Amino acid sequence: MINRTALFVGVSLAVAGTVMLVGLTDTAAGDAITQVLRLWPLAFIAVGVGLLVRRSRFALLGTILAASTAGLLVGGVVVAAPNVDAMCGDGAASAAAPQTGTLVGRASATLQLDCGDLTVGMVDGTGWTLQTQTGEVSPIVEAGRDHLVIRSAHRQWFRGFGRDGDAWHVSLPRDVVLDLATELNAGRGQLDLSGASIGALEVDVNAGEARLDLTTATVETIDVEVNAGAATVLLPAGADVVGDLDVAAGAIEICVPPDLGVRIQGDAEFGDTTFNGLVRVDDAWETPGRSTAANQADLSVSAQAGSVVVNPAGGCK
Repeated sequence: MINRTALFVGVSLAVAGTVMLVGLTDTAAGDAITQVLRLWPLAFIAVGVGLLVRRSRFALLGTILAASTAGLLVGGVVVAAPNVDAMCGDGAASAAAPQTGTLVGRASATLQLDCGDLTVGMVDGTGWTLQTQTGEVSPIVEAGRDHLVIRSAHRQWFRGFGRDGDAWHVSLPRDVVLDLATELNAGRGQLDLSGASIGALEVDVNAGEARLDLTTATVETIDVEVNAGAATVLLPAGADVVGDLDVAAGAIEICVPPDLGVRIQGDAEFGDTTFNGLVRVDDAWETPGRSTAANQADLSVSAQAGSVVVNPAGGCK
C-alpha cells in the first residue's frame, strides 16, 4: 500500500526544489513564476480536491495534484521573496512625513499590509512612529491612547498585484503591553520584537513571508497562520508562551532557544512535520529535560499541504 503522506511530501519537495532551481537560475523563469503566484488560491482548491477523493479510487491522483500545487507555491514563494516588488509593482514610491503618537497602559496595535515590505522594531518609551514609502495611496492610520491601526488603502489585495508596493517602518513602544496583530498579503515582514511586552501576538501571512524574532521578548500567546507563504519564528528565551502555528501550502520554521522547555503537538494532512532536537513523549514532542526548564512553551502546530520544521539545519535564517 502506498503511504500517501510520504508520497505527498516527496512530490511537493521535488516540485518545490525544481521550481527554486529553475527560478533562481533563470531570470525570465523567475519572473514567470512570480506572476503565477497570483493564482495562489488554487492551492486550496487542489488540497480540497485531494481531501474529497482521498477515500475513492482517485485518491492517488488527488494526492499528487495537491502535492504538486503545494510544491509550486512553496518554491514560488522562495523565488519571489527577494523581489516582492515584482509581485506588487515597481513604480516609484514617495516618502511621506513620519507619523507619531503615544500609547498608554495595555494597548492594541494592528498592522495590515497589502503588497510591500513591513519592518517592525521596538523603542524605549511609550511612543510609536510610522515612516512610509508608498507607491500610490498612503496607508490609513487610526490611533488613540489605547490602540493603533495601520492598514493599506487597498483591501482587495488579490486584485492589487502589479500595483506599486509600499514600505512601512513601524517603531512600537517597549514600555507598553501590546496585543499585536499583523497581516501580510503578498508582502514581506521583518518583526524584531526585542524587549517587547506582548500579550497576544497574531500573524497572518498570505502569499508572502515573515520573520518573527521574539528571542528577548515577553509573549503570552502566539497565533501564526501561513497560507501559500513562509514564516520563521524565533521563540522567546526567557518567558512562558502558549501558541498555535498553522500552515497551508507553505512552510513554517521554528527555532527553540537552548534554555526553553518546549512541548509541541502536531499533525499533518498532506504535509510534513519535523522536530529536530526534540523527543517523543506520549502524543507530543518535547525538549529533553523540559520539566526542569525555567521557562516553558506549549505549542500546537498543523501542516495542511505544507511543512513545519523545528530547529532547521543551519538555524532559522
